[in-house]
Amino acid sequence: MLTLGYSALGVCSGFFIMITTNAMRKLPLMGRPWEHVLAAGLGVAAFSYLGDWEVEARERLAEAVKLRQEQKKLEAAKAAAKAAQTE
Repeated sequence: MLTLGYSALGVCSGFFIMITTNAMRKLPLMGRPWEHVLAAGLGVAAFSYLGDWEVEARERLAEAVKLRQEQKKLEAAKAAAKAAQTE
């Protein structure tokens, strides 16, 4: 479902970027419709990549958090062992 949302966002952004650039250049908005289809396809590709990157980033973050929690446990155990030795 998330991919569908990114695809829809990509189609809209690519299409409207072409409309905007044509308007800024004072060209007919739909002068060459194949460019709009190409831009929409590029928008889908870009936003699909963004969705994949987001999933990978969340996985890396979860791994980093888990690793840090393990390091904290080890540090706490070492500190407790050292405190026990000094007493």
